[in-house]
Amino acid sequence: MFGAIVGDIVGSVYEFQNHRAKDFPLFSAGCFPTDDSIMTLAVAQALLESRVDFSDLGEQAVRWMRTVGQPYPECGYGGRFYAWMYGDCPRPYHSFGNGAAMRVSPVAYAARSLEEVKRLSRQVTEVTHDHPEGIKGAEATAVLTWLALQGADKTELAARCRADYYPLDLTLDQIRPAYRFDETCQGTVPPAVEAFLESGSFEDAIRNAISLGGDSDTLAAITGAIAGAYYGVPEEIGRTARTYLDGRLADILDRFEGRFPLERKPGERPLEVAAAVIRDGERVLICRRPAHKARGLLWEFPGGKVEPGETAEEALRRECREELGVEVAIEGPCAEVTHRYPDVWIHLTCFWASLAGGVPQKLEHEDLRWAALPELAGYEFCPADRRVVERLTAAG
Repeated sequence: MFGAIVGDIVGSVYEFQNHRAKDFPLFSAGCFPTDDSIMTLAVAQALLESRVDFSDLGEQAVRWMRTVGQPYPECGYGGRFYAWMYGDCPRPYHSFGNGAAMRVSPVAYAARSLEEVKRLSRQVTEVTHDHPEGIKGAEATAVLTWLALQGADKTELAARCRADYYPLDLTLDQIRPAYRFDETCQGTVPPAVEAFLESGSFEDAIRNAISLGGDSDTLAAITGAIAGAYYGVPEEIGRTARTYLDGRLADILDRFEGRFPLERKPGERPLEVAAAVIRDGERVLICRRPAHKARGLLWEFPGGKVEPGETAEEALRRECREELGVEVAIEGPCAEVTHRYPDVWIHLTCFWASLAGGVPQKLEHEDLRWAALPELAGYEFCPADRRVVERLTAAG
């Protein structure tokens, strides 16, 4: 996702003044985040605001694309999208423009499976670009970005693209001489993918994309999305790119990064953690962490690491026996969050539960409390658990 923003900012000064070579300054005073960056961050905001299962993501995408995007009328919106952005009744307009692909990459960081990344891609795309080619271009970008995050190599990524989306039958040297400004997905996504495949680093991928000419900022945004997932964004480049974002946009990026880390090592996975929201009437059980542990004296829901070979439910029953000396009856999932702490990246699944035996004891915690949901805001929770509290209280 951040790679898409970087590519867009770098390409912003070359969109209408093409530079068909790789020797150019990455950043200059004229660079700015165009509609590509702003809509990428709008999709990120929609994911942050969506339900746990993302069932309302399409609705959130419409809301946040307009809310985030309307303060930037001069950022480069196309004519039909501009009418959608500022009109009274936003409806899809059967577009296959490359705007579908340039904004989609955040879904790759939120999705937990290949099928989910396809579903989320469609949800954020069809609110405007409901033409099959628009949906395909967005899905290709999202899937390749997701696979890169999972550690797929370039051979695998190219094979996936050829099998499911585009033939990739031309090299950059074959594309460049005749390539012209093309606002369609089918005219933009394949060369953007090729620019990534022929690269040796994140920066090289962006330079490849710009060197093709055409719709430079969008080409570089799509290339940057995949390259950022594959290589990571170099620290110095990322630090410079962030200086072009105003406080409003930077805040969305920071919050998205806190929940869905922007860079992963190839094959890296979050630690699976399960927690119980144990109910007793209108109250739930919360636990205060020991002072000597990470996030000491902060409050959390009881639970812990899912060990190899365990299901989340099995881990939760074991942890409640070890931490509290109780048996629990698990009633079903109630919240799910991903969060990166300085020392660990976790995927936390919370379940509604009730006591099935025993009285909670402070076997490992500093303190235990029963509190009603509206009272939880008065406690200082671990950041991941705080997100769960926010969702539970919002749901009532």
